Parts: sequence; C-alpha cells; structure tokens
Amino acid sequence: MSFFKACAPVSTGKAEQAIAAFNGGAGVLVVRASMRNELQTVLMAARELPAGELPRHLGELEEIRCTAMAGLTAPAPAQSQADELLSAPEAACRLGISQDYLYHHHRDFPFTRRGGRRLLFSALGIEKYIRQQKCSDSNTAHKDIQPVGFPTRG
Repeated sequence: MSFFKACAPVSTGKAEQAIAAFNGGAGVLVVRASMRNELQTVLMAARELPAGELPRHLGELEEIRCTAMAGLTAPAPAQSQADELLSAPEAACRLGISQDYLYHHHRDFPFTRRGGRRLLFSALGIEKYIRQQKCSDSNTAHKDIQPVGFPTRG
C-alpha cells in the first residue's frame, strides 16, 4: 500500500463542504483544502517513519514534486477561437492588398474557402499567414546588410 493512500483522510470535513457550497460546487478550493490536510497528515506520519522506509517515500514525494513542476512549466493549452469567414473586401483590408489582387491570387493563399461560387477567407488563417510573413521577413531582412567599415566582396 502506498504511503500516501495510508495517510489520506477518508471523509471530507465540514469546512471543505462549506467551501464547496460557497464555491458553487466547483471543487477547486475543496481540492486545495483537502490536499493541504492530506499533506499535513503525511508530514506527521513521515516524522514517525523508520529510516528504512524513508527512501521509498522520498521517491513518491519526488514524483509528486516533478508532476507539479511539469504542470508549471507546460505551455498553456491553446484556446480554441471561433473562426470567422470574411468577405473579399474585409480580407483584402486585413492583408493590406487590393481586392483585385486577392481575387486573382486566391489560390496562392492557404486561408481561402469556397462557399458555392463565393470566395471567403478564414480570419484565423489570415492572422496565422500574417504572423508567418512577419517571421520570415525578419529572418531574411538583414542578410543583405553589410557591417559598416568592412569591404564588400565583389
């Protein structure tokens, strides 16, 4: 049996039930209060453990610590945004190009969508395209610039 299972309290206290009722039953505060109580119980039990059992319990504590650290360092989950389909005038405005250019080159853009005979454009796709263009422009923008005072080859 795990050290933590043996030390965990069995029932929820009245204070935790009151917090759950106040919190609309969401349970976030209850989990924190319950976890704090469980950790206090584990701490008291760890003080009484024989030395031979400490390495295994330290390993369990390290697993908990690493799991918590991974939660802190993990990237935030991407929030899904609702995509909006834009008309050609709206898309051209966001892209800073003419409507004529957009109509003639719509096949070159990955965010183009067809709605029957109408051409529509994904708002999220346009945002992603603009971000990619800025990144690629900044990566190639300084390749032709020569440092001052150095002769150019030629």
